[in-house]
Amino acid sequence: MGNTTIQTQSFRAVDTGQSKRYIIPFALLCSLFFLWAVANNLNDILLPQFQQAFTLTNFQAGLIQSAFYFGYFVIPIPAGILMKKLSYKAGIITGLFLYAFGAALFWPAAEVMNYTLFLIGLFIIAAGLGCLETAANPFVTVLGPESGGHFRLNLAQTFNSFGAIIAVVFGQSLILSNVPHQSQDVLDKMTPEQLSTYKHSLVLSVQTPYMIIVAIVLLVALLIMLTKFPALQSDDHSDAQQSSFTASLARLVRIRHWRWAVLAQFCYVGAQTACWSYLIRYAIEEIPGMTPGFAANYLTGTMVCFFIGRFSGTWLISRFAPHKVLAALCPALHDPVSDFSL
Repeated sequence: MGNTTIQTQSFRAVDTGQSKRYIIPFALLCSLFFLWAVANNLNDILLPQFQQAFTLTNFQAGLIQSAFYFGYFVIPIPAGILMKKLSYKAGIITGLFLYAFGAALFWPAAEVMNYTLFLIGLFIIAAGLGCLETAANPFVTVLGPESGGHFRLNLAQTFNSFGAIIAVVFGQSLILSNVPHQSQDVLDKMTPEQLSTYKHSLVLSVQTPYMIIVAIVLLVALLIMLTKFPALQSDDHSDAQQSSFTASLARLVRIRHWRWAVLAQFCYVGAQTACWSYLIRYAIEEIPGMTPGFAANYLTGTMVCFFIGRFSGTWLISRFAPHKVLAALCPALHDPVSDFSL
């Protein structure tokens, strides 16, 4: 197959000759990467907590991730259309308010102990995160020279990995360890009133963490509203480059590397979510005497490895071509992963 040249429209931040003006906007964008990692990885804490509180099967508990990622599935395209009509900043603020609203629903959901309302809250949170990721990922790449776009994106994603670690420690301390999980033998000896009170206490333990998140998210939204972000201008100012979503998608689908990238991202997110979602539950079932609070340490360990990998990757692509780094890592990691799985 021959190479196909595809016309695309790209944007760059308007260069005023004062690159230091990008520092605060870039820092705020990095905080978004941190915040959406917190929401993503708290799901792995919620799953074992809700599984005992609501007496859920693995399938029913998996609805936490299904509701969450369904929000990611349906929102990015409308978010992209919104940002095209308004601005990246408008998309970010919209995303933060959705994030805060979804997290705020955890309070009434816990009070009435309604699993469906929790799922609705998670969907709304994910809708907000879909807006944030749709805006922030491309925005960080244009805040400076085009040659440094890969480095800036990976640097920002390092904060995402750090947020994942903080989320697990945060959830471990305030959710899993707040109310000790009891064995089935202990639960069987409880009266119906005691069992109901105990399960409700498990659910109520999510209120404080999520209200803290609401406050932080609204604070970041306020800071972004008050911060002047650089305007974006197209590299090509001709009207011919302005195209509809359908035309843009048609151009993208013709790019072979884009199609493979979408497939790779699909497999990566699926593997990551499947492994992390059930890691705590797996440890509890396979290791005698294991508690959810201690099992979360295994999850924290994987997050630390994830952070090290992101940080190392950022350093490597600042010195070597990104595609060469990827080509070297894939075969290097294949054998260790295969051996470990056996």
